[in-house]
Amino acid sequence: MTKKDLKSGMTVRERNGNVYLVVEDFLSNQNRFNNLENYTNDLKNQELKYLDITEVYQFKNSIYGNSSQNLTTLLDLTNPNMQLLWKRQELPKLSSAERVILENLDKRYKWIARDENGFLYVYYRKPNKNTVVWIPTNENDTGLVFPNLFKFVKWEDEQPYSIEELLKNC
Repeated sequence: MTKKDLKSGMTVRERNGNVYLVVEDFLSNQNRFNNLENYTNDLKNQELKYLDITEVYQFKNSIYGNSSQNLTTLLDLTNPNMQLLWKRQELPKLSSAERVILENLDKRYKWIARDENGFLYVYYRKPNKNTVVWIPTNENDTGLVFPNLFKFVKWEDEQPYSIEELLKNC
């Protein structure tokens, strides 16, 4: 999800828990508003991390502009008609052993993911998630066997982790 993907009528949650309605180039709720100019393309606030957008929602049925809906309804993320469109994948802090392993991998490896059976793999290109495994896009992708490391990488993850981003987050 990028800033240009945000459309009027979508609802966002910031890292601090505040919820806003997207209205053109602004985020608005009952108490305040933020200008989307203050956000980078990846929905991070340029000055304050606690204002980063971490979730984006939309009503299942497009109701923006319907006079029967009020702002309170549009900001209610517990409403059963509210659909999560995107959630920021927060990067964990690597242990020193995990950092050393990733720093010493062949630089061609860009992604790390865990299959449903618990096996951990690194990939040259971003893999696609299937029903029980991540499908590699290159036959040379190699498995890793470190049962006590990288526990934050789970089968339930919607996306593989970028090795470059994990190392930047150290």
